[in-house]
Amino acid sequence: MIVTEPIDIDLLTFIKTGKFDYIKIGQTKEWIINNFPDPDDTYADNYNSPIWFYGDIEFHFNDEEKLSLIYSDRIYTLSGGQSLRLYKWIFDKPKELTIQNVTKSLAKERIGYKLKYETLSNGFTSAAIEILESKVKMRFSLLESEEDYSEYLDRLANTDSNLFQLHSVSLITK
Repeated sequence: MIVTEPIDIDLLTFIKTGKFDYIKIGQTKEWIINNFPDPDDTYADNYNSPIWFYGDIEFHFNDEEKLSLIYSDRIYTLSGGQSLRLYKWIFDKPKELTIQNVTKSLAKERIGYKLKYETLSNGFTSAAIEILESKVKMRFSLLESEEDYSEYLDRLANTDSNLFQLHSVSLITK
């Protein structure tokens, strides 16, 4: 669907409720293309699962052509592309998105969450915040960018929440 004005997406609402305008996990590609703006770009991976891009926001579809994931790992440039106008809430200051700052913002908005640290199979330490109501996940890592790898190795054992930067935000099939 071609739109004359961008659709407003409030990321605070998305984090709280999982609502992304009228888009819901499980909707078909056909429903979305008839009721939501056309994507800026598309891609089909090796498994033939299409991905639609709205700026830095990705819609992933499963083999049944149903929306299975809303995702972004482009936190530093977060944009809605041509069709979406993002109200970014805390995402307008990406360098401040440490675990400590994000949890303070969640508490201020009275958003329930659980925080979990984990060591990944590659030995990297990561952390995730899952919002209790919406099931939106916010993933954090010690890496602020790919260029910080040597700094990451120096801090690998450190779990200071100020060192973990937000890496991605997602809502996946329940």
